[in-house]
Amino acid sequence: MQGSIAYAKAIRSANLLSHEELQVIVSGLEQVKAEWEKGQFTIHVEDEDIHAANERRLSRHIFVDDSYAWYAKTDVERLQELRRRVNVLPLGSGAIAGNPFQIDRRSLASELNFSEITENSMYAVGDRDFVAEFLFWSSLTAIHLSRLCEDLIIYSSKEFDFVRLADRFSTGSSLMPQKRNPDCMELIRGKTGTLLGKCMGFMATLKGIPSTYNKDLQEDKEALFSSVDVLNCMFVVITGALETLKIPFREAHHSIGKVVALSESLGVSLCELTLEQLQTVSETFEEDVMQLWNICNSVEQYNVTGGTSTSAIAGQISNLRAWLQQVNPV
Repeated sequence: MQGSIAYAKAIRSANLLSHEELQVIVSGLEQVKAEWEKGQFTIHVEDEDIHAANERRLSRHIFVDDSYAWYAKTDVERLQELRRRVNVLPLGSGAIAGNPFQIDRRSLASELNFSEITENSMYAVGDRDFVAEFLFWSSLTAIHLSRLCEDLIIYSSKEFDFVRLADRFSTGSSLMPQKRNPDCMELIRGKTGTLLGKCMGFMATLKGIPSTYNKDLQEDKEALFSSVDVLNCMFVVITGALETLKIPFREAHHSIGKVVALSESLGVSLCELTLEQLQTVSETFEEDVMQLWNICNSVEQYNVTGGTSTSAIAGQISNLRAWLQQVNPV
């Protein structure tokens, strides 16, 4: 872990990572380290080695964009605040003016785990703000999920190919079976509009109601219960999709192995394979792959201390000459 953290900092110094990205990676690595130290790290059968295992856990801690973890944190905190605010007992308010039986409402509240009681009976029977607040919370949480899904839709496209959704969270096409449509992400994005509609629809119902209870308020049940059902389904889908998400760079490693096997079977070197032959292994190979066989390009790309570029070798030669001058100044 220490080596990985140090190397991440080195990559940051090379301007290959932003400061924010470095913080996210270091935080994730420290979480993985803590799991090892506490004996909580679990090795999976599919882990190739310890590096693959650490990589898998790191991707779970920092995946997609750390900003969405903060959205989730805020959503949870907002729900907790909502629960504290609406945890007020209306029982004992009667239909409009309380009850004549001297019921101890505070004892009722304590026994039923309510933190407070309503102070006004007309308010108690006519209030549905708690429903409106929950519907707003549901809508806002769904908006955050929708934005995450939009990122995943873009990241899983052929143009980006940063991530790969599992088969059970993707569908093909009747006309183009090779396609991998991110249907689960699109459905979550679509259901977000449904939740927004339920929230706005119920608030429109509230706006024209006079004091105390009216039959219109029965609309709260459908809006509330259906929103809970929809949001629960969204949570199940997004959790499953994230848990099974794959990072395609591993596939690149396997593709190279297949290319080597192909060159051996044909009895030719890698640089003698044509683009058409490479594309039989993976369609991701494009014209620029042929530049890899240029020896000069291959040598010059390692322009670091200890590398093979002309300037790196010249630096080594210069250092050796300086050393020789020190040990043998004649």
